[in-house]
Amino acid sequence: MPDHLVAEIIDGELYIRRRGRRCRRPSRPGGLSADLINPFDRGRGGPGGWWILVEPELHLAQDVLVPDLAGWRRARMPDLPRGAFLELAPDWVCETDLAVD
Repeated sequence: MPDHLVAEIIDGELYIRRRGRRCRRPSRPGGLSADLINPFDRGRGGPGGWWILVEPELHLAQDVLVPDLAGWRRARMPDLPRGAFLELAPDWVCETDLAVD
């Protein structure tokens, strides 16, 4: 897929949408990701203990999914995998529905 598109495979069907952001761990997050990353991921003003990722590629069984945001408790995933995709289902996902055609 071109870089500006995201492809997902759900129940054997291919879905294509415009990409909202391009990176998994933004250096300067904004909006909802910043609201979540500081308290939950970094522990600034919140509980910490989470990995919050922007548009992670998830390979779950036969599906390939790319949610807008996803979170894993560090108790379940102590280290952030370095591969191109993750196979461990997240503890939390969010679709922001901010795409504009």
